[in-house]
Amino acid sequence: MKLFEVDDEHRVRIHSFRVTYQEKGKNTVLAEDIVWEGNTTASFRLHLGVRRRLITEPSIDFRGHAVWCRNHEVEDLGGIQNG
Repeated sequence: MKLFEVDDEHRVRIHSFRVTYQEKGKNTVLAEDIVWEGNTTASFRLHLGVRRRLITEPSIDFRGHAVWCRNHEVEDLGGIQNG
């Protein structure tokens, strides 16, 4: 299933070939060939001509931030339990 097809507030498992952090025009590679999990949101944005979706609460530390992720294959782990 593609990331953009998953409903909001679902936990997903993502395999990323490279995770980068961009600050002041400089890209820093944080991780390569990694499997991680996070929660989908309704937030989308266009960055460098590519639409991305905001993933919150990543299972590994990405400098304490949420992650903007491209539309690629993910595993839907189900809805998030609220409260």
